[in-house]
Amino acid sequence: MNTRRRWIRLAPEYLESILGKEREDYLRNKLLTPHLMRILGPLDGLRVLDVGCGEGYLARRMARQGARVWAFDWMDILIAHAREEERRSRLGITYAVADASRRFPCPSAIHLVVANMVLKDMPRIQATVSEAHRVLRKGGRFVLTVLHPCFCMSSSQWQARKSIRKKHPTVSFELEAPYTTHKEFLKTVSGSQAQIVHFHRPISTYVSLLRRVGFLVSGLWEPVLKPDTPCPAKYEYAAFLPPFLLMEGTKP
Repeated sequence: MNTRRRWIRLAPEYLESILGKEREDYLRNKLLTPHLMRILGPLDGLRVLDVGCGEGYLARRMARQGARVWAFDWMDILIAHAREEERRSRLGITYAVADASRRFPCPSAIHLVVANMVLKDMPRIQATVSEAHRVLRKGGRFVLTVLHPCFCMSSSQWQARKSIRKKHPTVSFELEAPYTTHKEFLKTVSGSQAQIVHFHRPISTYVSLLRRVGFLVSGLWEPVLKPDTPCPAKYEYAAFLPPFLLMEGTKP
């Protein structure tokens, strides 16, 4: 089953699972989103595009900080929920149903394009990165986040990951393929039994692609939890191994 058909089958369960765990998604709430928002910086008055916005949680967060936000996702069930939230909150977000591998449904001269945990689920990403470059104004930024390629190559390689504890930071793992291999594998969506296709790409692939379409690579971050951060035992590994990779490209 290809990626698109998997997501179509998954969409209702996916929406239910992410809404059900929105306040309980520990690594997203305590690590990824706070770090991402610090990277984005002040947003008041900026024109921002949220690529693959899902149910719209990041779009709403950016809008509440003063950004004028356009956001799109190709799954209509997620955009329907996002529009429902917009009717209630009236944040001025413009949502659209669109494919991230095609022309973006937004005006030009965007200040900031964000692709948060999107490219890892796409089999082909060059058109997406090229479109981000096209819609940005000179000096505009493209910020992407993915699961860290060094530590999330497949669901089976880190069977011992949850055994890492603060007092015993040791781990062993077995590689199924070289790190530089472009590989796809099934990954279970947290909070559900559904599986999606995840695409592993080494860091060099993202860097090379950003440069190839015309970006200057202006930032790279690998955030970890602070050692004294209270957290569930299953996430203690995140004080030693960065679960996420964040990158920034600037349009010269």
